[in-house]
Amino acid sequence: MKRVLLILLLVAIVTTAGCVGNGGTDTGTNPSKTPGETETPESESGTVSPGTEEPTSTPSGAEDVISGEILNTTIAVNASFVPEKTFECLKDAPEVIASYYRAVKEEKDVKEFFDLDVVDADSLVELHNALYRAVDFKELKVENITCLVVSVNMVACRYGYSAVLVKDGTEKSLQRQYVTFLSGESCKIVWTEGEG
Repeated sequence: MKRVLLILLLVAIVTTAGCVGNGGTDTGTNPSKTPGETETPESESGTVSPGTEEPTSTPSGAEDVISGEILNTTIAVNASFVPEKTFECLKDAPEVIASYYRAVKEEKDVKEFFDLDVVDADSLVELHNALYRAVDFKELKVENITCLVVSVNMVACRYGYSAVLVKDGTEKSLQRQYVTFLSGESCKIVWTEGEG
């Protein structure tokens, strides 16, 4: 399981790094906010702003359902089954995502952002070191981070990613939409996937 998740993460990062030599950009739209989501305001150029809004649904009864769409799939979760830790993660997840990308831009160790019960630490370090050798991040920004409870112990965050990468002296701009899944228990990253 760790290898499969690591391979998916590798594909996302290699795709990003490999886009330096490829043309075209992928621009996505940010859907409207739905109940059970937190969202960041648009960030200023070169900065990342974490979400501060409280979830609009709370675990108050069986009739409370959190719903939204992630990766073209409608998700509905009975809020009465969702532990408080998952709701805390929903609130904290935008800052986790923003902090992770700040660490990547600064080429720091990122192990602390990942659930190491799911992701293999050694492979993760190798992967990021390879990324850091392959490209330099002149600019890296994430914005419009919108998070949603997608299961009793999982939060997913959708966001826009833009970067100016430098490889062999050549600059390349790219824009992507990503979804990152975080463990509700640890509020750490378990998986990232491109959207669209």
